[in-house]
Amino acid sequence: ADTWTTPGMAFSAVLPVSGYTVDELLATNVEALDFLGACDPGPVEDYDDGLYVGLSQLHTNCGGTPTAYMLIAAEDPANELKLLVRIQITADRDFEALDRIIETFRVVGAVGTLGEDVEGEVDVDPGGSYSGYRNVIDETGVLAVEAPVEWTDEFTLEDALVDSVTEDLGGIGLYVSTDVGAWENSWGVPGVGILATSDWNGSIEDWFFFDRGWFSRSDCVDTANVTAYEDPIYTGLKGTYTDCGGGTDLVLIVAAPADREFVIVVGATLVTAADLEALDRIIATFQVVGPVPA
Repeated sequence: ADTWTTPGMAFSAVLPVSGYTVDELLATNVEALDFLGACDPGPVEDYDDGLYVGLSQLHTNCGGTPTAYMLIAAEDPANELKLLVRIQITADRDFEALDRIIETFRVVGAVGTLGEDVEGEVDVDPGGSYSGYRNVIDETGVLAVEAPVEWTDEFTLEDALVDSVTEDLGGIGLYVSTDVGAWENSWGVPGVGILATSDWNGSIEDWFFFDRGWFSRSDCVDTANVTAYEDPIYTGLKGTYTDCGGGTDLVLIVAAPADREFVIVVGATLVTAADLEALDRIIATFQVVGPVPA
């Protein structure tokens, strides 16, 4: 915050000494960030995004300008991990960016202890991007998605749901990854799988909570972060599962179009900070572009 004219964010995480609360984390940083003295502090409010809980405070009219500065001090109740998110908002469109930051920030690596160097601190912006994206369409011309150009391995699977869900469903599948074979059989590899079939019973809930084969989350920590999913084409459920196989996150979407003609399943694994951006692109671009087989 050298000036009040540039939007941006910072994200840090630490495993604190025993007893260090989110109240202390917020108060300590408000005091340490002396430039906030040029802002009008808003009320401290409870924060809960389904994964992390804590406090937030919005400072406005910074430096006599329309700029606002948001502080979020939160924790992961499962392991006492403490997080601090700082966002500078200089225009109305930055509030949309704020919403996206809140939806997507998370810790995906090791984190140090308070007072030590924090090697696991995640910087989601600088150095956290792939070099570009490419449009991928399965060999039958049914499924499409934009994936990082570094994900060079792709595979089309016909009758994709025979072994993955039930013995009598077929459908089509598209897998894209740095290594599809490793992605299918282990954690620690980024990638996305998209499955679709027109032969289904119309229950999103049954499909979402079916935990077998490709759908299995038995190696993950269930954060219970399951929410309604909606985009301009599909509605359904979206869930986030963490620490799969010791360090990978899984985001799972099960949805259908308004006419319920087919069901589509999207599963993306997140290994590094760059995969958060890839997830956004995947969600924005996955689609059915041809007739979905039974």
